[in-house]
Amino acid sequence: VIFTLYIKSGKRTLAEYKYQNTVQYDPSKGSYAVYTAGMNKNIQTTSYQQMIQELSLFECSIPYRADWGKVSVRVEASLPTVRFTQIKNPVDLMVLWRYQRPQTSINLDLRGST
Repeated sequence: VIFTLYIKSGKRTLAEYKYQNTVQYDPSKGSYAVYTAGMNKNIQTTSYQQMIQELSLFECSIPYRADWGKVSVRVEASLPTVRFTQIKNPVDLMVLWRYQRPQTSINLDLRGST
């Protein structure tokens, strides 16, 4: 899952960050290795449900500047295009989400109260 974080002030983009959560399955161990780029965290689990939960979560730590003032923060999720050795053409995984990108946003005031 690719997460894109946008920070805007009005129509001006102040920052844009991309993070990718990935999973690898080890059939010999029956376990999943989940990597979350936003927090640079690795998790091992044998639970399919926990793997889905960890893969779907977005968490990150980014530097900000108080002088940005009031901003709009938006997070958008998407899936990559992948290649399988059995299939000659690339497969756009967004078909799994019917080509809809889930997103959420919030308005924040980064100025500290004095």
